[in-house]
Amino acid sequence: MCICSMVRNLKEWVMYHAEMGVQRWFIYDNNSDDETDVVIEVLQSGNYNITRHLWPWIKTQEAAGFGHCALRARKTCQWVGFIDVDEFFHMPSRLSLHNVLRNQSMYGYVGVVRRD
Repeated sequence: MCICSMVRNLKEWVMYHAEMGVQRWFIYDNNSDDETDVVIEVLQSGNYNITRHLWPWIKTQEAAGFGHCALRARKTCQWVGFIDVDEFFHMPSRLSLHNVLRNQSMYGYVGVVRRD
């Protein structure tokens, strides 16, 4: 499971999703001013698989960033989540994301959950 996200600020979000079963992150840095590069280096030294991409585009270009990430992730990730750093997966059943995705993939379809 991989996650793509536009980011301005970060650490606990990565650690939380690692506990949920995320194995790789593609972080699109949207002009961070909080030393995100240092935070990513610390997480990488702790064996988190994070790739940082400088993406200084305005919010309306988020779709372009996610499209770029989808192209980069397609060879290394079976599943990719596109979520913001203020959004968190929540599994009240205590199942891991891997178990949920494995169970859903048995049916041969993909679901999208959107909160608009």
